[in-house]
Amino acid sequence: MFDPVDPLATVDECSPIFHGVGASDRGSIPIGNGELCANVWVESDGLHFYLARSDALSELDRTLKLGEFVVGAVPNPFDQASRITQALQLRSGSIEVVVAGDQGDVHIQFFIDAQENDAFVRFRSDVERDFWVELRQWRTEANWVTASASMFWGDEDQSGAPGLAEVRESADAVESLPDGVLCYHANGATIVPHIISLHGLDSAAEAVPDLLTGRTFGTFLCTDRPSEVVGPRLTVRRAHSVNARVSTFSSQTGRPALHVSEARRRPINLDECRERTAQFWIDYWRRSWIVVRGDVGTQAAMTDEVRKASQGNSLPKLTATAASAVTQAYVLSKWMNACGSRGAMPIRYNGALFTTMPGGGKHLALESFGETFTAEPLGHPTIHSNPDERSWTIEHLWQNLRLPYYTLLAQGEPDALLPLFAYFRRFWGVNRARARLHYQAQGQWNTEMTLSCGLQSPGIYGLDRSDVAAGYAKNRWGGAINLSPGLELCKLQFDYWRFTADDVFLEREVLPYAQDLIDFALSFYGNSEGAQIEFGPLNSLETYFDTTNPVAVVAGFHRLLQDLLGLPAHISIDRRSLESFRDALPAIPTETDSFGQTSIAPASQYEARRMNVENPELYCVFPFDLRNSIGSDLLMHTWDKCLEKSGVFRPRVIGEELGAPCFAGWQYMGPVAAMLGRLDLAAHALESNAALSNPGFAFPAMWGPVYDAVPDTDHGANIVNTLQAIVLQSVSDPESRLRLPSDWTIDFKLFQPNGSAVQGTVTHESMRLSAL
Repeated sequence: MFDPVDPLATVDECSPIFHGVGASDRGSIPIGNGELCANVWVESDGLHFYLARSDALSELDRTLKLGEFVVGAVPNPFDQASRITQALQLRSGSIEVVVAGDQGDVHIQFFIDAQENDAFVRFRSDVERDFWVELRQWRTEANWVTASASMFWGDEDQSGAPGLAEVRESADAVESLPDGVLCYHANGATIVPHIISLHGLDSAAEAVPDLLTGRTFGTFLCTDRPSEVVGPRLTVRRAHSVNARVSTFSSQTGRPALHVSEARRRPINLDECRERTAQFWIDYWRRSWIVVRGDVGTQAAMTDEVRKASQGNSLPKLTATAASAVTQAYVLSKWMNACGSRGAMPIRYNGALFTTMPGGGKHLALESFGETFTAEPLGHPTIHSNPDERSWTIEHLWQNLRLPYYTLLAQGEPDALLPLFAYFRRFWGVNRARARLHYQAQGQWNTEMTLSCGLQSPGIYGLDRSDVAAGYAKNRWGGAINLSPGLELCKLQFDYWRFTADDVFLEREVLPYAQDLIDFALSFYGNSEGAQIEFGPLNSLETYFDTTNPVAVVAGFHRLLQDLLGLPAHISIDRRSLESFRDALPAIPTETDSFGQTSIAPASQYEARRMNVENPELYCVFPFDLRNSIGSDLLMHTWDKCLEKSGVFRPRVIGEELGAPCFAGWQYMGPVAAMLGRLDLAAHALESNAALSNPGFAFPAMWGPVYDAVPDTDHGANIVNTLQAIVLQSVSDPESRLRLPSDWTIDFKLFQPNGSAVQGTVTHESMRLSAL
């Protein structure tokens, strides 16, 4: 028999509670419903929150906030900081604020409806007050935001694309209506036709998806009581209780008045919405869980620059933490992923939908990464400095966006993969056009970095095309990772099919895509019949440039053929052609050092100069998992060689040089260690990564910055993937548990690759399992 484990009790223990208020969004608490997300915090003038949704895409393809809202009252209860408590209630998916005031208590509840993309505020006061809520918007004029989107252009001369350089983000419109405040952004001319021309695809323009033209997104603010509406502020006089709702919308049909009409048809039934939202989160937490006991709490190291930048921050004090730092890191990271995993667009690696103001009055820049993400912002958002700003690029990067999605099947959330598949499904037409026009090949060409139209910005693709071939990205890092992203996506689709047994999805989505990947390889890299295919020159991820037979591509095709040829007999495939293609594939590249030790190589031919800290050799374990066809000795030798060459198995120092090696951020050393049976190393990485909270923020899961942003979406996913890999490795290989830390006890309920649930308890001495 199992000792009873109550996942809701664990969630309650991991729910952070804060005392006092802050002075900026550095005190914000993240919350969401899968599409609509908010940063919520309290200042001395009231409750503040940003709203954001994944499909609020501007003319420049930037994901913009919907605005900042402030909720206040007269007399003001929020100026008594010592009597204010803020709590994230994970069990119910809500934020509770209590003010114990001299003139009576005030209770505020904030939540985002699990069913509709609406945010609710419930305000209750022991004494009558004038309640007000105000929209604060910063996009007050047309704006190019050159400083905050500099990587859109990179080092390219804008004069080389005058039409593209003229595209602006239009100003937002704010309208005071009799019953509320409407704010919306209506896209004008967009970058899409210019990006199509840049890539030489005018003849195939109809194949390029355009999610920007005609897009209108915004909010409608109203209350359940008669109110005065003056400008962007709504006021309810002399009330003990008020319920406010902010309805949000985004579509390419325009006409925001229709969205207002639709919102008006839905009464503000806060109790009903709150109950269904609470039930959604209760069901979510009961679906799967991991509870660790006995882990060692550690303290993250940081640079003097970051320490100094965080010292001036005014933050509410965290007053309650869980006994297990690893458990709390896991729970809060799951929460943040779940808040944004059901949107129309993928989760953003550089901050998700929880971006905040750049700090210290500066723009985000590589030379001041740690300082700018940590320091308190100077004032509230303006058109020149605001939380719309992101680090790195506006593209989605497969290498970075993938990690949260690798957590989902083990948690029993296959449906949350469907938005990711839908995003890349839009690119089938443009990928086929690029294969045909750029490479004179069949099938689909796929690449690492994509705007919402499937192509790349001028800073990645390059403006001057006179000396480069069509399809060649001048940015030789992420812009030049080709083929392997599509193979990885296809492997994830096969994982989804194995989990769900959805043969319709397999027939309509997976098999046609897999065939396109093979057709491209045969038509572009193939040669005389029966001869071995040679892939190259291609990058081996971002680490080695212009190699032959990069391991990620070769391993990806080997995995693809395993998945295809392993299909049951009732699935119709051309096995003879697939076997012929498999036989023409190059072998997994290996190399032998001066001591006679053989390990997997980054490619069959490559220049030893490393351009990044990633280890492509380990793609044979994660994500392509060829452990059953590659000997364990070879894999362990490869692990040792990768650590020797890259030095990545070390904790992150917050604020250190961006390219410094470590096992944090978008790295996957923890999951790989677990999958190779080195649960001791995976647990060490996990304990270190669980401590990497940014010191300039109140919320303990505002990870980083490591390589990407604050919050570092990949770092949270790294934590979740590592812990789940430890558990599932213990289940599949019980002997590996002997390497667990002796003080650890893990209670869990997770899902196996075939979709079956498994529950149990594991220590280094014993394991008890119950298949459910």
